[in-house]
Amino acid sequence: MLRILLTGMLLVCGHAVSTIALDSRGEVLLSVRAVIGRTEPQVGQRGWEAFAGTGNRACRGTRPTDNNQSYYELFNNISSVEDCKALCVANQPRCKGMEYSVGRCEMWIREEGIASWFSPNLTGLDPAGFTCHRYGWPAMYLQPMEGGTNKACRGEHPEDKSTSYFDQSVVRNLEDCRALCVAADVCRGVHFSMYADGLHGRCEIWKQAIRATKSQSGATCLRFEPPAQPAVTNACDAPESCACFVQRDSNFCDTCPNCGTCTSFCSGN
Repeated sequence: MLRILLTGMLLVCGHAVSTIALDSRGEVLLSVRAVIGRTEPQVGQRGWEAFAGTGNRACRGTRPTDNNQSYYELFNNISSVEDCKALCVANQPRCKGMEYSVGRCEMWIREEGIASWFSPNLTGLDPAGFTCHRYGWPAMYLQPMEGGTNKACRGEHPEDKSTSYFDQSVVRNLEDCRALCVAADVCRGVHFSMYADGLHGRCEIWKQAIRATKSQSGATCLRFEPPAQPAVTNACDAPESCACFVQRDSNFCDTCPNCGTCTSFCSGN
């Protein structure tokens, strides 16, 4: 299966650099930092999230009544939640999530993502109800950075901030900001603070690693922290100068017959 390298560099054995890969379905694979003999999780992996929990949940925009038809594309005669999800994955990066009810699939393409939900009345409808899942960087992994409250996100140190580190938007609340993170191409974390009007806030979607904070009244800094992944063996048998791209999709060996245990690809010199 073809893999396309995005911005970044190949991992050179023995040196710590990072990269991101995209598979043929548009799914971002695990980004890692590689050293000889092991890999460590660096960014995480895009995936599915039942952000509103389980039960009767219909997808919405910024509030329970926000259900503009332009937010989604409708597919009928879809037999299952998994088939609806497959439609979404096949339409990356446009698809931000899906809503499924019996035979009916909404592929959500709202650029800002899915930030709210609604529990419809099921009288006269199938008791299975509605299922709403988001696809992207799961917001459940957004964790408070150094306490989170009254903290502004920063890069390597408290004074390290550049407009190139993040994309800025005006949102209604923190949940809208979290939804933007889920839907983003890359999200390393979010900074949120309300404006003086109390009706809107500033949302920063960080593309740069967040390793520090700075005290700021009313600000919230959340860093994307996926669960730790087990170390894997680097299968690079070439000399230390061999360029290695390490990732976890065993199907990658279909295009790399010499990559041994399917944990890495060595381009050689």
